[in-house]
Amino acid sequence: MATKESKDMKNTSKMTTSSGNVFKDIGFDDGTAAVLKVKADLSCAIRAHLKKHKLTQAKAAKILGIKQPEVSAICSPTKFDQYTIDYLMAKYVRLGHRLETKTIGKRHIFTLTSTKQASGVTTYAGTQKNIAPS
Repeated sequence: MATKESKDMKNTSKMTTSSGNVFKDIGFDDGTAAVLKVKADLSCAIRAHLKKHKLTQAKAAKILGIKQPEVSAICSPTKFDQYTIDYLMAKYVRLGHRLETKTIGKRHIFTLTSTKQASGVTTYAGTQKNIAPS
């Protein structure tokens, strides 16, 4: 049996470093990309909260004061963008989290925290809007 020598193949694909916002990376303008990122992060945080607390969408709907299909849409990676940021924040707060705002110079900082534990603080500042479920 003959052995084939393997030759190193050069990778011809080009890699680009992410900006930290997938929506900006795929071509949305800065403003739209920032809004979509915040909405996506809030949607993920709500979905993570439901998973962490083992809430069905039906139970979550009762807590949130909405119908189950709307919980499904909020948590959907393809439908979350139909909701406003303030609506998604209100639903996140209704799950037992707190929203605090602070102004430093011309920057407005929004922080979401869990009322159940001090960890899990998330800060929105400038165009970097990250949210992590507690």
